Amino acid sequence: MDILVIGGFLGAGKTSFVLRLARWLVDARQRKVAIIENEAGKVGVDDARLREAGMTVREVFGGCVCCSMGANLMVTLGQIEREIKPDVVILEPSGVASPGGIRQLLMSGSKTVERVRMAVLFDAERFKAFHRVAGPFIEDSLKVADVAVVNKVDLVDSAIAMDLVDRLVQMGGGKPVVAMSAKDGRGVEEVMGILLGEESVNARWSFAPTSGAMNGPRLGGDSHHHAGEPGVYACEREMAFDRPRAAAVVAAETAVMMQRLAKAIDANDGAVIGHVKASVRTDSGTLFISTTSSARPPEVTGATDGMTRRAHVTLNVLAYRMNGGQLETMAKEICDL
Repeated sequence: MDILVIGGFLGAGKTSFVLRLARWLVDARQRKVAIIENEAGKVGVDDARLREAGMTVREVFGGCVCCSMGANLMVTLGQIEREIKPDVVILEPSGVASPGGIRQLLMSGSKTVERVRMAVLFDAERFKAFHRVAGPFIEDSLKVADVAVVNKVDLVDSAIAMDLVDRLVQMGGGKPVVAMSAKDGRGVEEVMGILLGEESVNARWSFAPTSGAMNGPRLGGDSHHHAGEPGVYACEREMAFDRPRAAAVVAAETAVMMQRLAKAIDANDGAVIGHVKASVRTDSGTLFISTTSSARPPEVTGATDGMTRRAHVTLNVLAYRMNGGQLETMAKEICDL
């Protein structure tokens, strides 16, 4: 099996890219694909999103796949090999897992793994904030990645995106760096080409540093850094309505609560949002709502048509410089979750 690891910090857009990558491998390359999803917390959201899109997904919840959950990852990988026999396994580790630890674990723990290729995604909009709280994680990621990806370039000015590309090229010693938007598709083919070791449609994989590029720190030190210890809160709740409600209204109300929660996190001095995301299963289908910023409304995808008498809500929240107890108190006060 080939294993493609799509790593990166919290809220970097990994799941959106995993969906594009998996669909391309299946549709354009006729590959059989399985996905392993690792999320911090007792319950997750991204696994449901991938499964809703028709993907074969296995979950490893509640820990870091490069450490405490390493044995579970290898057991899961063995089960996938026996039961599914995929050509490609896509692994999306949680945003706190060490990319270096994951590569080492995969290469030493399975005789059937032929190749491990890794992309590490960075959020163009929030790179500076995350570099302050987890600089060693970024350095570790660049050392082991086959390609570094500046994602969400649709949310920033092009000059900001290119400055960040230049900075990562310098920090990574000239490794390929691609500016990408998993949302609108820009740069996606270039990243896929590098992951598969092929010439991409546009052969310019990395960008030469410019004179105005920022200087990054030197790489070095331990190859098994983690991205700190964020606070985590995850929960599930069943809701029943006395009379049918529009699924779109349920989605809008949930998004408002999530934005209020994001603003409450931002109000804590020094806190950095990892992500605030939820799945809402209604009689009409499943909605997915997520945000990494309090400055704009959360993004809603999924079935908003139709009426529903119930909603099953799964919430997953991560934030740096806050603890799980603080997040739980906020979620219960603001979202009644």
